[in-house]
Amino acid sequence: MPSLTNTLRAHYRWIIVAAGGLLGCVAIGALFSLPVLLRPIALDTGWSTTGISAAMTFAFAAMAVGSMGWGALSDRIGPRLVILAGSVLLTLGLALSENRKPHEAVVHRQEFTGKAAPYLNFFIERYAEAFSAEIDEFVAAVEGKRAPEVGFDDGRIALLLAEAAIKSATEGRVVRLTEMG
Repeated sequence: MPSLTNTLRAHYRWIIVAAGGLLGCVAIGALFSLPVLLRPIALDTGWSTTGISAAMTFAFAAMAVGSMGWGALSDRIGPRLVILAGSVLLTLGLALSENRKPHEAVVHRQEFTGKAAPYLNFFIERYAEAFSAEIDEFVAAVEGKRAPEVGFDDGRIALLLAEAAIKSATEGRVVRLTEMG
């Protein structure tokens, strides 16, 4: 009968794949929570849903570019170090987000003043409400009870904003959305 150590060694590459998949799910889950959190973010911050969607478009673009970079790096130095680096960066990012409660938001304005809140220990404890609301919204949309909060036009406008921002940065001038079609 094979020992546990030998069994783990034989399936080690699949353990690495599973760990990478889990980390990818956590990262993507954080980004895909936007449909549930869009309206509360807009209400708490006073930002438009289009502006928030545009910021998320940049986040998705960064994720796409980053995944190509991490893949190339994985080919050069191996998946272990890449997964370790990704885990450390994800942990730092979550730690730097100041461990907010589900109903809190930090609004960065000229008159901003900070307020400390007690830490919540568990990931699911912090985000259970948001995940539950996200699932409820998804099921309601699939069952046809109501339309999704974020529709095609929101995504189109966010994409136009992203393209205008890129064009503005490239050409060094103000780009109006009317120029983008």
